[in-house]
Amino acid sequence: MKRARNCCGPYHRGEAQAPTPEATLRARFAAFNKGEPDYILNTTHPDYHVHQYNVPTPGGAQDRLREDVAAGCNRFAYTGLKIVKTEPGVNEYEGYVAFEYLSRKRSAPGAPITEAEVKDANAWSRTAERGRFLKTSTGLWQYVDAQTATFDASRLSGIQEPAAAQ
Repeated sequence: MKRARNCCGPYHRGEAQAPTPEATLRARFAAFNKGEPDYILNTTHPDYHVHQYNVPTPGGAQDRLREDVAAGCNRFAYTGLKIVKTEPGVNEYEGYVAFEYLSRKRSAPGAPITEAEVKDANAWSRTAERGRFLKTSTGLWQYVDAQTATFDASRLSGIQEPAAAQ
């Protein structure tokens, strides 16, 4: 497994841009786990605000998005990212990534997940998404919107327990 310092670190620090929607998604996932909301905010398209927060103008809910991203970083742990499929969009500036991951609420904001919590399969939820990304004129891929489904992992047959929170 690649470590964020070698893989996503340059993206998180702004030294490079992820070259594909998949690489952007992987870097966003790592940023949620590492508690780096700035990268997530920078790679969220302004149109996301219109869809997520029902505001009339793109970028119109930046403060609310910042609060939600910080809460997502601090209150939840994520693991088991699996890329299911990548697809091109209608042109070279659009792409789709279908993916799945496991998440669970932390015992306290920012608290590490304990070994017992890792093994508690009933506490993990599986989320499946098909995310849409748009490429800006500067080459930055940004997450715009997604189709999402969340499942209680304990109710799905054949689900493996998470190996460890990443």
